[in-house]
Amino acid sequence: MNKSIADFLRTGQLAEGKTAIHRFNPGLKMLILIVYLVIVISIPQSDFSRLAPFILLPALISAAADVPLQDLLRGVIPALPLILAAALSNLFFLRTPLFNAGSFQVTDGMIAFLTILLKSLLTVTAMSLLMAVTQFDQILNVLGAIGTPDILLRLISLSYRYLIVFFEEAAAMQRAYQLRSGHGNISIRHAGSYIGQLLLRSFNRAERVAFAMKCRDGGMTVQSRRLKRASAREIAIALVVIGGNVFLRVVNVAEIFGNWVTA
Repeated sequence: MNKSIADFLRTGQLAEGKTAIHRFNPGLKMLILIVYLVIVISIPQSDFSRLAPFILLPALISAAADVPLQDLLRGVIPALPLILAAALSNLFFLRTPLFNAGSFQVTDGMIAFLTILLKSLLTVTAMSLLMAVTQFDQILNVLGAIGTPDILLRLISLSYRYLIVFFEEAAAMQRAYQLRSGHGNISIRHAGSYIGQLLLRSFNRAERVAFAMKCRDGGMTVQSRRLKRASAREIAIALVVIGGNVFLRVVNVAEIFGNWVTA
């Protein structure tokens, strides 16, 4: 629990950076992310080589924003079991031979496995990178400016802001369990009671938070909808980045480079 709290706080600390990437217009950052995700997802499973150049954008942004690589990969770990489950199935269902690498036979399932794995890593890393270079209030402002319903914005905001409260309640209960039982792991026969008590404590804490917010400002306002206007320079940079991604989708740069090297 303490590690989860530290990881959660670490993301917020990274978003408070002062680099040019952090100061870049949040709406354009989200637009670049959406275009990037759509392009990466649209690449066929059999076209693994076309994915390779798309590693460049997250790597450059991570370096320019001073975001450590391990912080980005930490966001991939929770999704890794599902990614592997979806990718490994191709090894069993797709067995058509494509070519031989020495004595090793490469099938279309292996190519699909690598493609799905790299696609998932790129998309999850890109979303983690957006959270690491953009303050959460700015993301909410962008969502509010494009017409996202207020009730959904409030739900997202409160869930994000008070997730740390949930972790703290769980950590306190875990420490109490350790002191009473003498061991760290929660046994299966106590798991139901533990989860039920955690749910009740979370409801009580959420109710107190709601009352405090109503007493303070009379409502549940969580975002301002004030969106920073993009400068001409930021728009030009965004168009160049988007155009570069479209170019990489249309032209297989990796294949051209490979043919040039072997020529």
